[in-house]
Amino acid sequence: DRFLQPKTLLAFNVLCPRTSQDALRHLLTSIWCSCIEEELNEFAYDASQAGLAYSLDANVTGMSLMVAGFSDKLPVLLEAVVSRMGKAVSSSSFDIVLDRYQRHLRNVALKQRPCDLALRKSTELTRQNHFGTEEMLAVIDQVRLEDVQSEHRRLFQDAFYETLVTGHASSAEARQLAGHLAP
Repeated sequence: DRFLQPKTLLAFNVLCPRTSQDALRHLLTSIWCSCIEEELNEFAYDASQAGLAYSLDANVTGMSLMVAGFSDKLPVLLEAVVSRMGKAVSSSSFDIVLDRYQRHLRNVALKQRPCDLALRKSTELTRQNHFGTEEMLAVIDQVRLEDVQSEHRRLFQDAFYETLVTGHASSAEARQLAGHLAP
């Protein structure tokens, strides 16, 4: 029975104007998000065993953070993720993530089925502020560890936060949870 369980979903949408400026800025944000996830892998596994999950993703308007699971332990996971987001990424996780991105972009650019290529090109043409694979591939060599390490300061500098809390949380608890990320 999945009903009547004390679960909460917390979703942040962080609107960062700089993320959509160009392909390099978007790529820096994407790599930074992946580095944070890479560094939290071990913690995230333990959290998943306790019925908790999170995701941190870059998008054309900035980034999104989603944390979900049992209400009593949700603040622990949220605090761990937010704490990690406030620190510079390690060079080892940067190397792993950058290599993964380079291989992925090359594979998408060079080894796609015609139907997938048509869908990708259609998406690139119809979405505003969507950076194509070729654009990202052209700038990925400009990505430096120092830029990714300071990305968290630039991201939150002019950010606007949207927060959704749903599930087993009172309005006071929702405000307290939202205060972890949003100032």
